[in-house]
Amino acid sequence: MAAHVASVLFSDFIQTLKYVNWMARFRVTAGIRDLDETKDQFSLLANTMPVFASFEGSWAGEHQHFSNKGQLLNAHRGIVQHQFPQTGTYAHIQRSQFYWEDGQEQMIEQRSIFHDDQLIWEKGPFQGCIRETSYGNVLVNITQRTAPQLCLNEFVNVESNGNARLRTRIWLKDGRLFKRTLCYEHRMDNHCSEALCPLAPDCPPSAFDRQM
Repeated sequence: MAAHVASVLFSDFIQTLKYVNWMARFRVTAGIRDLDETKDQFSLLANTMPVFASFEGSWAGEHQHFSNKGQLLNAHRGIVQHQFPQTGTYAHIQRSQFYWEDGQEQMIEQRSIFHDDQLIWEKGPFQGCIRETSYGNVLVNITQRTAPQLCLNEFVNVESNGNARLRTRIWLKDGRLFKRTLCYEHRMDNHCSEALCPLAPDCPPSAFDRQM
């Protein structure tokens, strides 16, 4: 009798394991199917990172770089554009155009995928991630692909009207602070009006658009 009961219990245990395993595979498969059928990547990102999603469009401002002792090292103007494709491999495309008074220009493009509630910088000169805190602050952690000893941590704070933001960066080399950057930016409208764009009337968005 005891042997029969043990056999039945063992059989029930095996069936339970099969059921649990089947349910686990069903959940995974269903999750993948649901993700594949979701056409709007931006909605997925916006639910987790609403403040960062509001950055869509172009921002203009001045970048000031300071030594770890507070001495001004360099300053230049910049335009940063955020795009959030609804479909495709990349959930976020960031293009940054920098202008110096001596005529020097630099263009940087970064492409990110959305994974595990954060953006992962997958294509571009930098690697790292972008996250958003529960308080609505954006945190950026990146390293340079060609110089992994160079690390950048950025904190982004947005003004209440949503049309201006302050980006504070600390630069580390081999784990030691060597530079800080302050950047105050305004949201640009389609005509780069002087009221919104601190670079007007000298802002050259046409040069930026040619790179797109």
